[in-house]
Amino acid sequence: MMKISSWNQYLSSNNPWSDRLLGLKKFSIKRDLEQVEREYDQEKYGSIVEFEFNNIELYRTKELENYGLTEKDNTFISLSEEIFETNISLAWSIYSSIISSFVKRYNPSRICELGCGYGYNFSYLKNICSEVYGGEYSTNAMKIANRLGLEVQNFNYYNLEDYQIIKAGSSILTIHSIEQIQSAKYFIDGIYQLSKNIDFIFNFEPCFLNNRNSWIGTLRNRYIEINHYNKDLINILKSRNDIEIIEYHPDYIGINPLHPTSVIIWRFK
Repeated sequence: MMKISSWNQYLSSNNPWSDRLLGLKKFSIKRDLEQVEREYDQEKYGSIVEFEFNNIELYRTKELENYGLTEKDNTFISLSEEIFETNISLAWSIYSSIISSFVKRYNPSRICELGCGYGYNFSYLKNICSEVYGGEYSTNAMKIANRLGLEVQNFNYYNLEDYQIIKAGSSILTIHSIEQIQSAKYFIDGIYQLSKNIDFIFNFEPCFLNNRNSWIGTLRNRYIEINHYNKDLINILKSRNDIEIIEYHPDYIGINPLHPTSVIIWRFK
């Protein structure tokens, strides 16, 4: 069950982002490969790689446990600028259903998820098409994926040669992974060299939006700035004459209401 909430309730005194966004508490991250290695390979995936589960859901449960959470715990979710309170299980169910519904419209024959972690999204993407594979920077995430029998290869957004893992006839999917790179130009240049082999690109990514003028919009841009997340994805896509943006839905849904997912579906002309 979801019930409507308020931003005042979400940004209460026990939310550390209130002070950080207002500048009352210093916070800044240098989002380079060392940070990605530490935050994801060592902390997020390094903390669960020792468990030899044969069910991907058990890894997701263990991830939550490491953050002191369970699927029944309450959380907040945003739809555009509206905010709701629900439990973690339902929030993630809604989120994955939204991704599935957008991707399914385009009937992809192959899906390649870049920055796929240990392949959790494969568990519902495989219901859309028969072949789902991906690329991931974290060594520990790849170990888990391979243990589960999933096709995940080493991939670094900054290395042009790494994009050769993309098979002909693939649609590219990213979910909050381009946010980790300094400029989306690396990603776009990487897939451009294989553009004839790529059908559609699905980016489910937070976006820095210059036209945000509401209080919530200002907070969201500021969140991106102090976390040093990517700021140029949508601007680059809109500036290129060789790219057709088919669908664009800013701030569509936010598992983290301060850092919502925009939906961008596009292709090379």
